[in-house]
Amino acid sequence: MPEWVDPTTCLHHATELVRTIGANGKSFAWERCAACQKNMNGVGVWLPHLGRDVDTLPVANDYSDTYCAVCSAKGAELHHWAPKALFGAESDLWPTAMLCPNCHERWHQVVNRVGQLAR
Repeated sequence: MPEWVDPTTCLHHATELVRTIGANGKSFAWERCAACQKNMNGVGVWLPHLGRDVDTLPVANDYSDTYCAVCSAKGAELHHWAPKALFGAESDLWPTAMLCPNCHERWHQVVNRVGQLAR
């Protein structure tokens, strides 16, 4: 996912609709600054399809041929080690890795269990 920029602070004004192809092969539309290529909608925010064929939009990111960093399974998606819900925009400053859905789910289960034990 490209870095998010606050539209009120970006000095550029032209935007374009682009798409990301997920590990499952489905496309998601989002808006980026035409000059700096940053996400103008916020991290993890996808635009509705707006009545257009999303597959005709230019491809910004293609995760359809990615592999898990843990088990090497095909179909991995970008995982943020610092969850956006907890770290906000700072999340993008932390490391990421490509994880398959099974390893991603396992990571969350372990981290959630550790969090519960710490209470």
